[in-house]
Amino acid sequence: DFLTKSTQTEIVDDFSMLSKGFRGVSLNWEILLPFDSDEDRLNELNRLKKELEKIDKQITSLEAKLSNENFISKAPENVVTNFKKNLQENIDKRDKIRKTIDDLS
Repeated sequence: DFLTKSTQTEIVDDFSMLSKGFRGVSLNWEILLPFDSDEDRLNELNRLKKELEKIDKQITSLEAKLSNENFISKAPENVVTNFKKNLQENIDKRDKIRKTIDDLS
């Protein structure tokens, strides 16, 4: 409670009945900090949409590199592997951001 300056803490199995808020994951816990106002929710939505645009550009760039036969044939195997890993990490991050945007909309 001292970290969030909250007056109340609850442990629940399902967030669907709670108000919308900032979400995060820590170890095996999912954390929800309710917004103080709808303006906070809208600001977070805008921030997430900008982050989504940035990640979409990164994904497009990585996919272009990985679909380039010339790059694939000439690049060291570890470089190609790192590009594939980076692509998957960005796809996973994009999916999480999309889910959060849906939850906050």
